[in-house]
Amino acid sequence: MTRRAACSAVLFLTLAPLALTAQVTPPPGWSWHHDVRGVSPDSAGGAFTSMAPGFHLTTTTSGANLFPTDQRIVGRRGAEAKVILFPGTGGSAYGLGVIDLDAPDSWVGVLVRRNGSVAVARVQRGMEQPGSWAPAEAVVKPDSNGYATNLLRIAIGTDEVVFLANGKSIGSMPRSSLPNRPAIAFRMGPALNMHVTTFDMITPMAPVPAVKKTP
Repeated sequence: MTRRAACSAVLFLTLAPLALTAQVTPPPGWSWHHDVRGVSPDSAGGAFTSMAPGFHLTTTTSGANLFPTDQRIVGRRGAEAKVILFPGTGGSAYGLGVIDLDAPDSWVGVLVRRNGSVAVARVQRGMEQPGSWAPAEAVVKPDSNGYATNLLRIAIGTDEVVFLANGKSIGSMPRSSLPNRPAIAFRMGPALNMHVTTFDMITPMAPVPAVKKTP
């Protein structure tokens, strides 16, 4: 995991034993909200499995938002996560964005599809409301075995929120688009299988770098 000067690079999850332990309860300080209201995570088909390094997530019939409950965004913030998408045939999307702590079924950010296309989107009660889907050369597509590894980053500046994949911009939105009580959050659509190896929170003391947008 990369350590950044003047900021706290926090590994998302302490490395777990090699033996896998299926869970539906996130680790302390984290929560997840499933799209299907009134249904427990296990009934909705969600699974949370500790696996060194990091954690493994799966969804079946319901998408979900996973977020740290004690990381409300104040000032300039950022986060970076290495995500491995496992083989599958579904067209559901995933992404790194922002949740509303007062309404955890509300998420905004950039969604990424298995085919490498991306879209700035809003999710309300499980209903995705994306803008136009467009191919993004920065996004790594699945290899011949069906796996794809991408380093996702969200950089929240004073006026703008920039989303990056593997160091290149894949979308942006005005900061005014964020909710009043925002927190960094993962978004997983239904029928996805992925592994998150690291999750680094960038504190307000670490300035968000200028990003050169791709055409």
